[in-house]
Amino acid sequence: MRLLLALLVGVCLLLAQLPAHAEGSLLPNGEYPEADCRSPLRPLAGDRHSEWMHYRNEMLRYRACVEAYVRTAREDMQRIQRQVDRAVRDYNREAGMP
Repeated sequence: MRLLLALLVGVCLLLAQLPAHAEGSLLPNGEYPEADCRSPLRPLAGDRHSEWMHYRNEMLRYRACVEAYVRTAREDMQRIQRQVDRAVRDYNREAGMP
């Protein structure tokens, strides 16, 4: 969970560096898409072992989904940062700044 929170904070900080757009964001609908991962329902303390095993398997799937989302979001942040860097570099070159 800390990793996801850190990622979201990082995305917000990175997006804050982007130039203002007429609608306030270059992202579709102005926001980064949410993870399409669903947490499974936790069995109760007295539930059968098989229900707990099913829950464990579902949690593994949930974790894999979140990890894939984080990986993709980090790649997106890197692409955005490269675009920002390129725009600044191009501007500085045209403006005659080192």
